[in-house]
Formats: sequence, C-alpha cells, structure tokens
Amino acid sequence: MNSNMYFFEDIIEEIEQGLTGNINISVLAQKANLSVYEFRRIFTFIARIPINEYIRKRRLSLAAAELNQGNCSVSDVALKYGYDTASSFSRAFKEYHGISPTEAKEKSASIKLLSKVGADIITTGGKDISYKIIDDGEFRVCGVCGCSDITDTECCEGVWQDFYDTDYAESLPENEKIYACYINGENSVKCVLGRRDNEDGAKESITIPPSRWVSFQMNTTEDSAVNGFYKDILMQWLNSGGYERNYDLPNIEIYPVLMEDDGFLWEIRIPIKT
Repeated sequence: MNSNMYFFEDIIEEIEQGLTGNINISVLAQKANLSVYEFRRIFTFIARIPINEYIRKRRLSLAAAELNQGNCSVSDVALKYGYDTASSFSRAFKEYHGISPTEAKEKSASIKLLSKVGADIITTGGKDISYKIIDDGEFRVCGVCGCSDITDTECCEGVWQDFYDTDYAESLPENEKIYACYINGENSVKCVLGRRDNEDGAKESITIPPSRWVSFQMNTTEDSAVNGFYKDILMQWLNSGGYERNYDLPNIEIYPVLMEDDGFLWEIRIPIKT
C-alpha cells in the first residue's frame, strides 16, 4: 500500500475537482494501480470513511455552504451537485444536515461540513464538523485583561483566575455569557474576559468591529478534546469550506456564567473574511 500512498493526494484533489461533475471510481482505482475492490477498501482505511459516503458528504457540505452564503436557488444547487431532482436533494440534505435546504439559506442556520481528507492522509481523515456563519455588528467585551506566555501549558489560565478573583465576576447575572477574546502576539497571547457591551465594574475593554464569524459548539472543556477540536477547525475546516481566516481579529470563546454542570454548551468563534 505504501507504493500507492503518493497517488492518494492527487486522487483526493481529483475528487474535489469532480464534486460538481462526474467522478469515476474505476478511473481513480486505475490511477492508484488497484482494483476497484482494493481501492474502495484502502480508501476507507486511509480516509476512515467509504469513498461513496465521502463524495456524498463533501457535495452536501459544499452545497450547504453555497446556500448559506449566496442567493442561489435550491434547484440550481441540487443540479450542480449531481441531484436529478430538488426533492431527492432535499431528502439527502436533511438526512445529513438535519435541516432542509431552504432552512440552510438562513444566515443563522447550523450546518455541517465534512472536511477534505488532508495531505497527512494516514492521520487526517474526513470529519463531520457542525458550524454556523454569523454576521455580527461592532461590540465591546468589558472585564479583565491579561497576557499568557506562549510557553504556558494552559493558555491564559492565570487571566481566568484573576477574572474570578474580582468582584466583577461575582456580579455577573446567571443568564449572562462570558466572552473570552484571544489576541495573538509574537511571544504571548493577550486575553480579555468579560461581558458584552457592559462596562459596570470592568477594568479593561476591547472593541470588536463589524465582522463575520464561523461558530462552533462544544460540550466539553477537557484540554485534549478542545485542542483536538481547534486542530480540526484550523487545519481541516478552514481548508475544506472555502473560507479564509481573518487574522486581524481575535478568536472568541463564549461561555455560560454557570459552568458547574457537566456537558454545558459553549462556543468557539473564528473570524473569517467576507
């Protein structure tokens, strides 16, 4: 199999180029010097997903992104990604995304993206990653500010401790959200923690201009899981969805004030260019 590994990067790119056309698996197998049966088995082993399912989910992923971003019709997108009828497309779409194509056109819709199999094919398989695109106006995060050295084991842990040591943190209503803004420097990460658009008792603030964000949700704060999810976002999602990261703005995490219950939902927002 190692002698064929070189071809798989080209095969993945050929699949990507063919998502709006015809993909002939027999031809792909020939290029890898494998039988169709061998090719299907090896693809599943490498990508951790059968090739037909990979192609289907990649098409539905890109279709959802187009519907969510533009003014295209459902029937046009269905035809573009190989569905003979809008009804068959709608069934497949709802099975994967959990919502209809029409609902996906709403800017606040939660849709999925199966990331493209990466260049490091053996360790980077396709994954389903749910996300929302959010257009937000200018706002401020008001609270506590501090810096974390890039060599720190846990980013901004000291800033979080300082935040909870203040009267400001104790005064937060239970239904509020805590915004954590992470601004990358050359040797440190600046962190601003606090409420949105509320200065009462705040020591520091940061103003975020009108921006577009991609939003992801998690229900665990376990370090390895969070770090792994960030890797999936930055190394797979951004390389698969046709979006470009906006490095001029910070990443933002949004937490409920009450974080005592297991499995609480919190949010990661990555700024993207419009």
